[in-house]
Amino acid sequence: MEHHHIEITEERFDFNSKTKNFVFMLIALGLVCTLAGVFMLKGEAGNIMEKRFWGSMLMAGYYTTLISLCGTVFIGINYLSNAGWSAAIKRVPEAMGQYLPIGVLTLLTIFFVGKEYVFEWSIPEVMNNDSLLQGKSSFLNTTFFIGGSIVFFGLYYFFTRYFRRLSIKEDKEKDVKIYHTNRRVAGGFMAIFGFTFPVISWMWMMSIDPHWFSTIYSIYNFAILWVCGITTICMFVLFLKGRGYLKIVTEEHLHDLGKMMFAFSIFWTYIWVSQYLLIWYANLPEEAIYYTERKGIDFGFQFWFNLIINFLAPLLILMTKNAKRKRNTLITAGIVIIGGHWNDLYLMVMPGVAGEEATIGLIEIGPTIFFFGIFIYVTLASLAKQSLIAVGHPYIKESALHEITP
Repeated sequence: MEHHHIEITEERFDFNSKTKNFVFMLIALGLVCTLAGVFMLKGEAGNIMEKRFWGSMLMAGYYTTLISLCGTVFIGINYLSNAGWSAAIKRVPEAMGQYLPIGVLTLLTIFFVGKEYVFEWSIPEVMNNDSLLQGKSSFLNTTFFIGGSIVFFGLYYFFTRYFRRLSIKEDKEKDVKIYHTNRRVAGGFMAIFGFTFPVISWMWMMSIDPHWFSTIYSIYNFAILWVCGITTICMFVLFLKGRGYLKIVTEEHLHDLGKMMFAFSIFWTYIWVSQYLLIWYANLPEEAIYYTERKGIDFGFQFWFNLIINFLAPLLILMTKNAKRKRNTLITAGIVIIGGHWNDLYLMVMPGVAGEEATIGLIEIGPTIFFFGIFIYVTLASLAKQSLIAVGHPYIKESALHEITP
């Protein structure tokens, strides 16, 4: 293969009116579905509408925030590991991270307005009459919840902006010292992320079922963050490639992204099975109740379907080498993974929020479409502001020549 003809030049993404209109239609569709779902359930006894609405909002807000955060984590890991292959696509995860403030604002709004429908520990009467919850009150309290969320997500966004600012500066100055600065900062970011993300997952997800606990719950949440984030990066890369951008990105890069989608679907399965087996083997009522609720008549199909769509489907779709290089196959796998982990999050949230009254309807689907539409808009708008190619990255030529050994 002749490599000397490869030219590294800037590329500018045109976020044209046709693309914007499509994204606006997606946002409008999500809003209409949500409002229709609310209207259909209005007046239901037992606050069913409120529980399903706020539970669905939490699902959608948390899901899009996880995927956005993965963009920054991806950048941090690649800096820390001194990786060169990903330089050609690094502007995509940088842009994904710009959604973080919206995601955090969404989550905090959900907590302030709808906390009593989602987090039972936030109701003073419940907390005061439950000795077990009182023992967790130093963690399960509004002050720590809000303060911790603002501090932790604030730190994540600080590093997101820092990496992007220096990356753009690197394009202008072509100074390798900037890269090494980002590498050192990435070490601090990954250490902070490693210690704080478990707390985020405990606060926003595990406290929905405040009497229950799992020792590997945070790893389970990270598995969702990582496999869905990598999948989203791949989908954006395919979108840009399909419109003639990212000329230096080849099948070799797509193969690497496909390998990670494949591998971390299996990693998710390992954590899923590990958590399930640990709780099944111990057979402690305070732990087993989580699965008792989710394997019952109301959620039994979704429980086992979750394993099929998030493990077996990606395994079969992406098993071969050629499958990881084909655009249509990767798109199919991406839709399966993103949709499958929506079901995964549904099982994490809705049984604890709405119980046997939970089901899947417009009020569950609408918020997800709405927030994904906003996430897509923010990411594409961010991509349009800077060159799609990080021309100042010291490994950009290496990335352009990236080739996987047969």
